[in-house]
Amino acid sequence: MFPEILRQHKSYLLTGVSYVVPVIACGGILTATAIAFAPMTTRGPDFSGSPTLKLIADVGAAAFALALPVLAGFIAQGVAGRPGLVPGLIGGFIANQPFSVVVGGQAQESGPVSSARWSRPARGTCREPDQEAPVRGWCARWCRSFSSRPFPASSSAA
Repeated sequence: MFPEILRQHKSYLLTGVSYVVPVIACGGILTATAIAFAPMTTRGPDFSGSPTLKLIADVGAAAFALALPVLAGFIAQGVAGRPGLVPGLIGGFIANQPFSVVVGGQAQESGPVSSARWSRPARGTCREPDQEAPVRGWCARWCRSFSSRPFPASSSAA
């Protein structure tokens, strides 16, 4: 049983890693490109003369800042399925803040991700989308209702 649990946790982690690799690669490529084309000084690259290169470097840094939330979100999706994605992203964002590295991870695991994992139905038990996720079924019916009727005319008087 213990090797089975380790195998399952390995698949959860690899799910997160497979989604975070493109984010890290994109951030690294953008940052390296900006540094490669910026004029170098004794203190590093000088972006004062090129706001475009500074923007590219900032986008690369933003991609690196997204790495932990993306990793946590998709690990949570591996654990709990679709209901775990958003709580995982939020928990990863909180864990990425300087004030709460440990608290964010603990709150994420003990709260929404675990409840999403244990509250979902077993695979194959629900065939109708309305039974599996009532809100999603309601949203689908509501959106389809708009496609069958014309949009109202503008009531603003010019």
